[in-house]
Amino acid sequence: MARDVPAGKDFDAADAALEFLRDYASVSSDAAAHVAKRAFPLLTGALSEHGAGNLRRYTRVNALALWEVVNERLRDRSDVVVPAAPPTPPEANLQNVSGKTNGQTNVTVVRSSRDALNHRNHVNARTGGLNGNVPFRGGGRTNSESSTTLKSPWPSSASSPLAFGDVKVLCQKAHAGDAAAKKTKLSVIGAVVSRDPSSGVKSLTNPKSGKAYDMLFLTLADHTGARCKAQLLGARAKAAAAALDASLGSLGGAHAVARVVVGLCDVSPRGGDAAAVWDPKEESVFVLRPEHPAASRL
Repeated sequence: MARDVPAGKDFDAADAALEFLRDYASVSSDAAAHVAKRAFPLLTGALSEHGAGNLRRYTRVNALALWEVVNERLRDRSDVVVPAAPPTPPEANLQNVSGKTNGQTNVTVVRSSRDALNHRNHVNARTGGLNGNVPFRGGGRTNSESSTTLKSPWPSSASSPLAFGDVKVLCQKAHAGDAAAKKTKLSVIGAVVSRDPSSGVKSLTNPKSGKAYDMLFLTLADHTGARCKAQLLGARAKAAAAALDASLGSLGGAHAVARVVVGLCDVSPRGGDAAAVWDPKEESVFVLRPEHPAASRL
């Protein structure tokens, strides 16, 4: 069985909290002081070397952005002591970026989370900041940004992606025999958190017809952590598997730490109690890293 990637909604919530604190601290020096006094004692413990390494890697960009904002707001105040920024995660889990700033090698978090898949959160290797890292907010690509992070346009003919909760409702209706639900064509966007097989496709034989099919099974997660199963077969399965393999390699192994956001267009609800989609007639469209607002939240 494919295994879930060890980064999900709990880390997403922590990352979102850091974003909120950053925005709050940027309002005024008093707000920044409040964050420094109330939140930083807890954050320095949670993001210390004694905390979870995955959490530090996952929240690295927004943690540094928060510290930078607080330091900037409190630079003229002597009544508040700002602790040092969280330590850099283990070098083995970072991807080096060429160049140095003030004698420090610039690094960017390995592509193991939503941040690493989102262009606006890439580290800018050309400028210095806290510990030699600055959240990237510019308009171009940095030297550290691989071409595999480029996004794909959302097909003009595709419908807007459905929330997983709505997919679940359609699946339940289809299971109950609703003809309209069974015929519905829909689209979904989610982060791949598991796949089966871990690379390529698997061949399964229909016991009735004796015909073999190439198949790919995916589990997608949305920004809330909700799940939607997806099943592709035939040429569509092989194409999707090849795209995933070329992009990030195996996501299902014991050491897999990367996720990638994908879109599935023109799929059908697979009847049942849970959110699940499939493409029995091989008519779907697979979009790797779709350029769509729903993808920006993942």
